[in-house]
Amino acid sequence: MDLLGAKHATSLLDVGSGRGTLAFFAFLCFPNITHIMGVEISDARFSLCAKAMKRIPCAQVTKNHVSINLTPEPGKHRRLSYYKQNIMKMLDHVRKLSPDIVIFDVEINFGDRTLIGFLKALKPGCCVLSYEDLSAWWAKSQSVDESIGGFPFTQFGLGNTYQTSWAPNAGYKFMAWRKKS
Repeated sequence: MDLLGAKHATSLLDVGSGRGTLAFFAFLCFPNITHIMGVEISDARFSLCAKAMKRIPCAQVTKNHVSINLTPEPGKHRRLSYYKQNIMKMLDHVRKLSPDIVIFDVEINFGDRTLIGFLKALKPGCCVLSYEDLSAWWAKSQSVDESIGGFPFTQFGLGNTYQTSWAPNAGYKFMAWRKKS
């Protein structure tokens, strides 16, 4: 998380949040991040997240949404939210969040114009962690549709390996990207 500037971030989006571990970790370890949103499309993985969050007395849990709202001191508000939803159906939520950090724990389909629009709409300086090579994905998408334009990110992480729920022992290689100004 240090690589992504979590110590100075105020908002984080975890796409493919699974059981919610990464978002919850960020919520506990980085009090400066005031709004964290996790989005998971899988019923099974979201259910595991909701089940774990039910153990927290202040958590509000419904079929498709979990949230924890804290006011640690007057005037300071923190929120952790998980949604069982396709991220492409939540673009208004994402725009309001205006994330400083985006974690992509998902496979992405090349040429997806909604995703291209989403990535273009991220604010300058936003850091994205992805196990997909976004520059190769963008180039492949651009070969099908030249109107996409140039790749709006620079890579700054060189494929560090992190443990994940799908590769807990060996870890999985992620790449870090920063949105250009």
